Amino acid sequence: MKVLVHIFIFIIACIFPILKFHLVHLNGNLIGDGLDNLLVLTILERNIINAKEFINNLNIESLYASNAFYPYQHTALFTEPMYFPSFLYAIVKYFTNNQSIAYNGLFLIASLVNFYSFYFLCRQLKFTNKNSTIGSLIFANGHYFAIQNIHLQNQFAFGFPLILAFSILFKNTKRNKFLFLIFLTLLLQFLSSNYYGLFLFYFFVLTVFFINFFNSKHKTFAKFIKFITSKSTLKLSIPAFAFLISVIGLYFNFFKYNFDLYPKRVIEENIVYSNTILSFITLPENLSNFPNLNLIGTTHTSAHLGYVPILILILICVFFRHLNRYQIFFLSFAILFYLFSLGPQIQIFEFNIPGPYSILYHFVPGFKNIRVPSRIFIVSWFFLALLLISSKELFSNRINKKIIISLYILIVLEFLFYSKISDFSAIPKQNFSFLNQLKPNSNVLFLNRKNGRLVFDSGSLPEWYFLNTQFHTPNGYSGITFPFQYYLINLLLHYQEKPIFYDYLYQLGITHIGIIDKNSKPTSIPRDTKLLPELFNLNKIFDDSENQITFYQINPQGLNHKIKFPNEKWKKISFNITDSSISNKKNNLSDHNLKTFWKSFSSGYQTSKDYLVFSLNKISQSRLKIRLHSGPFLERLPYGIIVTCDNKTKDIDLLPVDIEEFLKGPIYDSYQDIQLTDCKSNTIELRVKHTTPYAILMLSEIEFFQNINL
Repeated sequence: MKVLVHIFIFIIACIFPILKFHLVHLNGNLIGDGLDNLLVLTILERNIINAKEFINNLNIESLYASNAFYPYQHTALFTEPMYFPSFLYAIVKYFTNNQSIAYNGLFLIASLVNFYSFYFLCRQLKFTNKNSTIGSLIFANGHYFAIQNIHLQNQFAFGFPLILAFSILFKNTKRNKFLFLIFLTLLLQFLSSNYYGLFLFYFFVLTVFFINFFNSKHKTFAKFIKFITSKSTLKLSIPAFAFLISVIGLYFNFFKYNFDLYPKRVIEENIVYSNTILSFITLPENLSNFPNLNLIGTTHTSAHLGYVPILILILICVFFRHLNRYQIFFLSFAILFYLFSLGPQIQIFEFNIPGPYSILYHFVPGFKNIRVPSRIFIVSWFFLALLLISSKELFSNRINKKIIISLYILIVLEFLFYSKISDFSAIPKQNFSFLNQLKPNSNVLFLNRKNGRLVFDSGSLPEWYFLNTQFHTPNGYSGITFPFQYYLINLLLHYQEKPIFYDYLYQLGITHIGIIDKNSKPTSIPRDTKLLPELFNLNKIFDDSENQITFYQINPQGLNHKIKFPNEKWKKISFNITDSSISNKKNNLSDHNLKTFWKSFSSGYQTSKDYLVFSLNKISQSRLKIRLHSGPFLERLPYGIIVTCDNKTKDIDLLPVDIEEFLKGPIYDSYQDIQLTDCKSNTIELRVKHTTPYAILMLSEIEFFQNINL
């Protein structure tokens, strides 16, 4: 009989996520929006490729390999690692030999893992089998998981119930195997979702303290200190430290190459990706079967609790004084973590007040590196699920039993039918007819044609297109935009119609251009001679009509405007800054510290209002060189500059970086050289020429040299 019960529970647990899908689309398409889902599939496949390389070569750097984000190296961990979902994906793909079934199957697997982890916790909390099943259905099938359907990693939330369950078991049994299981849960959750892994680590710390709180009858400071220093508490620190050491070990070599590029999110970005006061009744329109019954939101600003759960929460508040201490704890922390999900700034009507998330951002390690505070709602949802199921008995003596049963049936039905997952996209096909034509180490810049202009493609297609090849691309999809990507975006803004631009790209290591035109017919892509005239010496080599991409090879032969750096002798000369568009920190331009920056006048972009005036000391030659440094952030260099000396101006358009030095170490220091051949004045003005909306002017150092060749 028990076996039949468990089979029935398993079938019920499977039915809920499956019915949210449109099954007719699952075989040949991916669940999601065509952007994030393709990135996740790329990560899953890339992890399998990198794991094979690691096993064959025993080189840990193989785990960080990626075809994207040229010229930076070892960039795989700039996105979620997702090693645990990749392991599950590899198993399903092995048996099905189908990428889409393996990918979509992970949604079912995640739901089942969430269900059984919560069920396991409920049994440890002594809930009945029936209540444990209902509570697990609530937790695993909340609207939040449908909202996060474009982010597969956010489907895996098994860590929160398991950590609490294993902590309780260790507290009761003192068996060391539960310490290992706590460590394993922390690690697997982090390797499924970095965000949830970070939240879970601090959740575990809270769990340790509050287990003591509930088990202590007389709560005094002395007892608290005794608990902190007790043997069992010290033992619980072992899995926490083991987890931290494992994460540091995983990321050590990655940070060795890329630490300066790793983002520290500005608080304004956190504000954008936060929930709002009304997010608890918000759903994206495409995820609701009844969009007129809820507020419309986005993936990052929606956290619909469900209307029946809201009704039950109102009843819980009505009977608040009858709640036990566990239920008060669940309710309090559900509210607290919902407030955290509102981000660093909470807007109420026209007023903005600081949110409690600001404490996490400023004082808790790790939170400055994430940009989506709304995802911390998953912890709130965990406590709400515990509250909803633990309160079922609360109503038994106060509300008619049939009403209680009806309410909990309605919760289950709402989660089954109110939200849906209806977004699907086809998997783009790699065109091996084209890939087989490319020479080793070819490097393709993907551009989108929009409104008659070429713009940098920041989607997930380029890396997918070159998966399992030796080719590279400066494109890539991540939560950050790299300096070289910004640099190309800005160059395209000003110079895409000038031949020197394509010559410059070639010298930067880019051999081909791939132009994506989504407005063209899939059957053929017409040649656009107006946008790409023959003088650019771009040779069309292939039409990938299925993906609507035309590929061109950059032909450097016969191109003029070669960028050269003569091997001459120069002597550094000193200078003073006599005027600038901003006075603060201007002396940092000569402090020989590439990590300090002078910031431009403009807010968020370069304009002609950005200028500097210098007074030079002891000039004996009229040939001068000005070197502008930007540290690792080459996009903050000017994209054109006007130099004034002796009341004469020199108008410079495409000012190149030192290409050899940049490609040798793109994350260290980038600089531009300006040479003046007839400057006899001690006063020189530099002024930005082009308005560039995607980069401020920010320099780490300026140097002046005079020529000393005989």
